[in-house]
Amino acid sequence: MPCNGFFKYMHSYLRAVGYSNIDNLQKTEELIQKAIKDPTYVLETKSTSGRPAREYYYECTKDMGICVLCEIDDDPVCESETPVRVVGYFPYYKGEYTSVSGDIFVEKKVDTGSFHGMCHDSRFGIALIFSLQNTVDYLNSRMKTKNGSYSGEVRLSALSLEGRIILPVEKSMKNTESLIIPGKRKAESGSGSYDTGKDSATEIPEDDYFLKGSMILDRARKEDIFSIVDTTFMPHGTETDVYSMVGEITEFVLLINEHTDEPVWLLDVVCKGVPMQVCINKSDLLGVPDYGRRFRGIVWMQGRIKFF
Repeated sequence: MPCNGFFKYMHSYLRAVGYSNIDNLQKTEELIQKAIKDPTYVLETKSTSGRPAREYYYECTKDMGICVLCEIDDDPVCESETPVRVVGYFPYYKGEYTSVSGDIFVEKKVDTGSFHGMCHDSRFGIALIFSLQNTVDYLNSRMKTKNGSYSGEVRLSALSLEGRIILPVEKSMKNTESLIIPGKRKAESGSGSYDTGKDSATEIPEDDYFLKGSMILDRARKEDIFSIVDTTFMPHGTETDVYSMVGEITEFVLLINEHTDEPVWLLDVVCKGVPMQVCINKSDLLGVPDYGRRFRGIVWMQGRIKFF
């Protein structure tokens, strides 16, 4: 197995699915070999090199585990050469419901056999980049397309190495009105109708922007920022698929890794109006999840694309 920065980066996220005992590359290689020799199931297709590509799924509980992506050499140079070459692996949790849909772009990562997906969703305000879970499905679909854009649905999930539970923001009409998005509120004069989709920012007086900005700054001096900001989602660090997020918890369940007996929190979180699921080792989460409380943490975004 190649020992590069990507593999070291991935092995740190194994603890998010209950493999905190895998703390070095030798143990990681042993786990990968177990996945190849005794997989839960295997998917296969042709890779970009023309060789067969396989995904070995090794689940430690339902929909959670590790996936090993390999290329198969049907004609090795010598008998001692292994026909199965590991080109990538990642821990995962399969999202249960659709988070976003629309046009999706997929690109191969430079140093590995894995892929990135990217989609635009106005709720995030940025282009969402995620690590693609179902590479085989993508390779099968790509053979039938003529460009790099796909129409489909994405089931988002995320793994986290650090997070905490924070209390919800008190939501009242007064707070909502003071932080309302320009162009979306009811006009104080005229017809009194809501924005119909056109850019109506110019309809809001310039003084209104300064007033609301001043109100937010005034509150920020006296209050914790997370008592003002209900939800956030922004890039974090140098990795393109890692984000800092705050979202509201709608469901939560404690999963048990059947191979290690480690408990893992599975949190259903709504961030910026987008539903997603977050896995985090119980020992890495500060606080107790509950309905209406919020999750704040650094997450590695993953996604499964359902191609139309």
